[in-house]
Amino acid sequence: MTLSNMDQPLLRDGASVRVIAPSRWIEKSVADDVLKQSETSGLDVSFSEQCFRQHHQLAGDDGERAREFEQVMADPSVDAVWFGRGGYGAGRMMEHVDWSRLTALCGGQAR
Repeated sequence: MTLSNMDQPLLRDGASVRVIAPSRWIEKSVADDVLKQSETSGLDVSFSEQCFRQHHQLAGDDGERAREFEQVMADPSVDAVWFGRGGYGAGRMMEHVDWSRLTALCGGQAR
């Protein structure tokens, strides 16, 4: 992207946005609020069920969060990925991402 086109939206109307939680889990009421607010954005926002899993303070164990990250990054129907919550769990998750598998799932294409 060059500075001359920075005013162009990165996502067009109807773009598919998937929310995952690489760290802490998300309360359903928060997700509901985000979905309600996104109705006027023109974006098709959806939350992965993984967002609502609870493994201690995290949204699933490290492996579960890594698999969700791999799946959503490789899904060609998803235009953008939003992290619903951040924190140290994201760093822990990254150690469990199978980068070779992710590359294969993406067909060798960068996302």
